[in-house]
Amino acid sequence: MIAEKIGVTEKTLLMWCSKYPEINEAVHSGGDMADRLVEKALFKRAVGYTQTERVSQLSKEGEMELVKVVEKEVMPSTTAQIFWLKNRCGYEWDGKTEDEDDEGGVIMLPEVTKNGG
Repeated sequence: MIAEKIGVTEKTLLMWCSKYPEINEAVHSGGDMADRLVEKALFKRAVGYTQTERVSQLSKEGEMELVKVVEKEVMPSTTAQIFWLKNRCGYEWDGKTEDEDDEGGVIMLPEVTKNGG
């Protein structure tokens, strides 16, 4: 996809990556940067934030004019909080209780003999 975006074949891009470390690093760091942006947005949604909205309308003269500026509080999202905690704190937030085990629901019963024991 990157090769297509810059107008070369995939083979050419792979050759450039092997020949030029700077290109290789740039190609492979793009995913890391996207991950950081999503992580930042998820955290922001998990803790809540304030957002400024500007309301404009056309004046009688046909020009856009600012009517008002509104500060809005975006409340924290419990879904984002749970997602964050499950991914960042793994075992503590995996949804299992201490009594649960990983036996896949199989219950081992003791062997019964003819004489009742």
